[in-house]
Amino acid sequence: MHAILTEGRGHRPLIRFDDGRVGIPVNLHFLSRHDFLSVLGRQVEVVSRLSDLHYTVRLPGAPEHLQSHPSA
Repeated sequence: MHAILTEGRGHRPLIRFDDGRVGIPVNLHFLSRHDFLSVLGRQVEVVSRLSDLHYTVRLPGAPEHLQSHPSA
């Protein structure tokens, strides 16, 4: 499953599915606002659903320092 990386209120990273649903990518950690903006609008691969709103995702083709980090 895939979704698009978007931005919510308070500059929070979100993902938006084709049907309009939104979710929170719990494992993406950006070092700076610039890092986040550099991948905003890119497609992410949804790896797993942790709850109704929380997802583990992968950002294909992104620089290594922007890749998903394992959830704790």
